[in-house]
Amino acid sequence: MQDDTIRTDWRAIPALVEILNEGAKNPTFTDHAVRHYVRHADENGLAPHVRRLGRKILISQSGFMHWLNAVPRTYEPHSPPIHQPKPSQNRRPATRRRKQQAQAKEARNA
Repeated sequence: MQDDTIRTDWRAIPALVEILNEGAKNPTFTDHAVRHYVRHADENGLAPHVRRLGRKILISQSGFMHWLNAVPRTYEPHSPPIHQPKPSQNRRPATRRRKQQAQAKEARNA
């Protein structure tokens, strides 16, 4: 869906964060979080609402709110990797090795 209306609500990231967190006891959005969303705008669908003018990044306030309401609630961009234990570098299983060590110790003590 292409939005052809002229937007006049472009804000810099700090200004947008201040507006989003207005009146909040515990801020929900931080500069860092919004910059992360902007950095991945092509992947998460925020790109139409972001403008880059040199080093300055502007975000449409209404577009950001529209994007925020449209993001699926189950959105998980990266699932944590499943931990796989490293294979043992030993050639013999530990139980076999222990048995052989015990036999060698008995042979020395005999």
